[in-house]
Amino acid sequence: MKTIALSISNNEKQNFVNNSYVRAFTTKETTAMLVPNFLIDYRDEIMSEKTKEEIKERASKIAMATDALVISGGADLNPLSINDEVEQSDSFNITRDYVEKALFHAFVSENKPIFGICRGLQLIGQIMKFPNFSQQLPAVSGEHNAHRFSASRRSEPIHHVTLAGKYLEYMTKKIPNIEQTIVNSWHHQGFTIKHHGKPIVNEEERNTAIKAFEEASVVGEMTKVILHTDSIVEGIEIEQYKIVAVQYHPEENDNSPIIGYFIEKYLKD
Repeated sequence: MKTIALSISNNEKQNFVNNSYVRAFTTKETTAMLVPNFLIDYRDEIMSEKTKEEIKERASKIAMATDALVISGGADLNPLSINDEVEQSDSFNITRDYVEKALFHAFVSENKPIFGICRGLQLIGQIMKFPNFSQQLPAVSGEHNAHRFSASRRSEPIHHVTLAGKYLEYMTKKIPNIEQTIVNSWHHQGFTIKHHGKPIVNEEERNTAIKAFEEASVVGEMTKVILHTDSIVEGIEIEQYKIVAVQYHPEENDNSPIIGYFIEKYLKD
């Protein structure tokens, strides 16, 4: 049985996560283990080196004790933590940003798989220097205006995504000739294929833009876009680092194929 460390949200009084995450990553092969955000006091203007080292040490011990990491969805990334200016982001949680960055680096150091969901993709993308980050996807594409929907409909499919790369190969074996699938949408930060989400005219232009996006990351061509719309990056894979991350919320669906892909490829013996 493999154990999956699951990052969770927090506020001043509690750590918490939607039950859907626990259900999605508790399978015949895996069990989810919740990782609380370490209590960091930001009333001082400067985080001490001792605190930074403590965060790294705790993250390292978690990485050594478990088999994989899931960076879950939640509040926006604090622009300060990604060296950006505040534009249209809100509901920041800089404590969580620092903890999840430490967890990411610890699991990469241990060569253990990482799965990112929504803000998880956004955090991974910032660390790996993906281009074209948007703090407000609905301004780019109306189909990502998810916050107009009620939370009770988080599983409701909202738009189509196109499959690519190794994930397309995986899905084709299950459903011959599949090219697209439908996903939910509950976010407003993310990455566009072209700068500012400029419209893509044809398939040739889209393929060129996706290749340029992939090559711009710190690991270059190792980054592969595996899900996308005409303007938004919906999923990536970095095989050499055992990383898969998606923009939407697959944990809200029973037997999600992308979660199955991650577990089968990176966690089965």
